[in-house]
Amino acid sequence: MRAGRVAMLWVAACLGAAVRAAEEEKPAIYEVEFEFEGNEQLSSGELRDALSPLRADLRREGVEDGSADDAAYEVQRHYESQGFRKAAVTASWSREADKFTIRFRVVEGQRSFVENVDFRGNLRFDDEALERCFAWRRTGVLGVGKTVLGAPIFTDDVAADGVSCVIDLYQLEGFFFVEARSEIEEDAEGKVRVRVEVDEGPRIFIREELRLEGVRAFPEEEVRRALDISVGEVFVPRLPLILKSRVLDFYRNRGYRFVDVEVEREIDRENESARLTIRVEEGPLNRIHAVNLSGNRKTYDWVLRNRIRLEPGDLYSEERIRESYRSLLRSGLFSAVSMETSPVPGSEDLLDLDVNVSEKSKYKLGFLAGWGSYELVRGKVFFENINLFGTGHRARLEAMASLRGEGVSGEYLNPFFFHEKLSHKVEGFYENRENPSFDERQYGADNAFSYRATDNLRVTLSHRLRQSEVFDASAAIPPELVQDALISSVSLSPVVDLRNSIVDPERGSTHRLAVEYAGSALGSELDFTRITGQTSLVVPLGAGFRVVGSFRAGVIIPLQDTDIIPLQERFFSGGDSSIRSFSKDEAGPKVNGDPIGGEAFTTYNLELRFPLLVAEELRGAIFGDMGTVNEFYEDFGGGRYFYAVGVGIRYNTPVGPLRVDAAYNPDRAEGEEWGEVHFGLGYPF
Repeated sequence: MRAGRVAMLWVAACLGAAVRAAEEEKPAIYEVEFEFEGNEQLSSGELRDALSPLRADLRREGVEDGSADDAAYEVQRHYESQGFRKAAVTASWSREADKFTIRFRVVEGQRSFVENVDFRGNLRFDDEALERCFAWRRTGVLGVGKTVLGAPIFTDDVAADGVSCVIDLYQLEGFFFVEARSEIEEDAEGKVRVRVEVDEGPRIFIREELRLEGVRAFPEEEVRRALDISVGEVFVPRLPLILKSRVLDFYRNRGYRFVDVEVEREIDRENESARLTIRVEEGPLNRIHAVNLSGNRKTYDWVLRNRIRLEPGDLYSEERIRESYRSLLRSGLFSAVSMETSPVPGSEDLLDLDVNVSEKSKYKLGFLAGWGSYELVRGKVFFENINLFGTGHRARLEAMASLRGEGVSGEYLNPFFFHEKLSHKVEGFYENRENPSFDERQYGADNAFSYRATDNLRVTLSHRLRQSEVFDASAAIPPELVQDALISSVSLSPVVDLRNSIVDPERGSTHRLAVEYAGSALGSELDFTRITGQTSLVVPLGAGFRVVGSFRAGVIIPLQDTDIIPLQERFFSGGDSSIRSFSKDEAGPKVNGDPIGGEAFTTYNLELRFPLLVAEELRGAIFGDMGTVNEFYEDFGGGRYFYAVGVGIRYNTPVGPLRVDAAYNPDRAEGEEWGEVHFGLGYPF
């Protein structure tokens, strides 16, 4: 087993060395350096960061007079964005072999800060509501400036955007003729007073029913229901575009591909009213003549047709075309999809649907290497065929190893099991792992069906048959906890994911529940019900700050003749993703210092994540953890609570953040350590 781990790590290291060698063979064409003179309030590092997009072009193309002027302009723009309205920047450049140096001379001038914003003429909205339109930036870490304590920076761009926001705010409430303008006064100390004059004008309403002209194929009332607008509503400037879009969708989803719609508005300022007229040219009723496929050289036609919602003879529907487009992309088989309709020569009502795809490579080979505070060095290698025999089915082989264990798995996935929302997966696996007080081995197979009810909700029903073994257990472990078992179980697991990103979410929440039953009726040597759940929440606070919370809990309940849940099936806590002031598995019941886990657990985590201004991808964290592990499920949520408080640093990478967490144990029992330092890849929860 040790030899297998070393071989896996050696393969991962060789692959990493090969990739690094390939990257080293791509030298930069030019070296470009920036030097600054006269910058006292903004650091050279900050200015270099502002130039980083331009620097990539300069490294590729070199420097000349025009590009040096462009660089000076970018530096000046950055100064203006930081409140230096009168900053002036000039640039000169020199070249030595393949190295270019651009030297900037900066005259910063006075920095401008907002002293107050005064609104006049505003009756509909109070000053506080309008002031939220002005997103003034603040200086320094946590928004505390070194020149004026906490004062917002004044910039002309933010002032202009704020006035536009005020106008939009009023027009959304029906004040079609609103006008707003700003006047700016700045004193010698850089304090700016902003006065915004608002002329609200009358509020415009729709006071009579919309007029429809040219509607013949459908009853007018049916079209009006699709418009979803009634007399008495306020008129907003974008309403004609909204109504036009609704009429187009109504017709084009019912077979009228070439419908033409115009919306005419008449605004009566004196009577505070808007009159709308919608003119429709319906055109012919269109049907699909043929669905023509191209570009799928490796994929069978039926794989595409399963995902296309239109067939010959169907009425044209734009909604079905959009659904087909999304389904083809969601299959993961194609890098690009185009769907176009063309009239059939000699016919007004027949259309051909032409579908063209660009196929992805069938094969994927990759590896991951990392470091964990318990596993230490770890690596993973996988090979995947995403389009097995041209059917759109997937096959994946994966091998992983660390200094604490190794494993292999293989899976076969049918992502379209009679319906796009239903998938079927069969997986075989083997895993051998060292834990602090015992070693475990598991091997077996899964047979699972997943149903994607919505874009955010997925439900999985699975049957798992596995051999669960424990060996090399510490001598202190009670013998009744050391037993092997064949476990046959079924589980139901709904997952709701409302995050805006999987790798680095800025907002949203996830909710997971898993209910597993194992029993002799299924051929299992253990009878139990296991229930686990997790809820996590990400709340943005602005300026890159966010609060992240997580609650995890679980119970395993012995049933029938099963009195003892063996060691390898119990819950453990402690480590880099649970109670971080403890090393792995150490936050829970022990016998002579060896962890034995329990039949129930709870874990609470709360973390404040924030940017560190040293580098864009570098972030910090302040966190607190607490939780329990109960030897018997009847004591769920009770007993001793374990705690951790600490700080962390994360560096973002494409596969997740590299993470260092230092945690302190504020409630140490005799013999427990002061805390732990953890290294890892990915967020802890």
